[in-house]
Amino acid sequence: MKRISLIPKNPVKYLKVAFWTGAIIDGKAFFLFLFPEFLPSVTKSVFNMSVSDTNCQEMVSLRMLVALFDLGWTMLLIWASCRPLERKGIMILTVFPIVTGILILRFVNMFTNSVSVTYTVATAVFVVLFFFFTYSYMVNCKWFTKFCNKSDKRE
Repeated sequence: MKRISLIPKNPVKYLKVAFWTGAIIDGKAFFLFLFPEFLPSVTKSVFNMSVSDTNCQEMVSLRMLVALFDLGWTMLLIWASCRPLERKGIMILTVFPIVTGILILRFVNMFTNSVSVTYTVATAVFVVLFFFFTYSYMVNCKWFTKFCNKSDKRE
């Protein structure tokens, strides 16, 4: 019977895909924060925020600031994809403060407010991304590959 290894044949490809996936999602979020009236149903369902908030100056300023952070992180992820092994630490910074924070806020929002099905599906997508990003980081770490190789030899 053929053994299945936890380490893929080309782990760097996983890291590149993870960087580009994050960049694409952040790029879309940038445009949704900057222009919420462009796709109001998506803005409402994914971010659980109303497009009618454009009258409130504080909300507009906050959305612009978040859009700038999204744009900066998009550019950082694209830059990291150019040399994924050297810059794999950016993936761990993406996973733990950012994706984990988004998941916590989404789960709190799901349990305290009534949210749409699309919002719940978007949360599930973030859970999948969390595990994929973490895995793509781990398979490119020496300690993880050593651990997996040792456990393969024990069997």
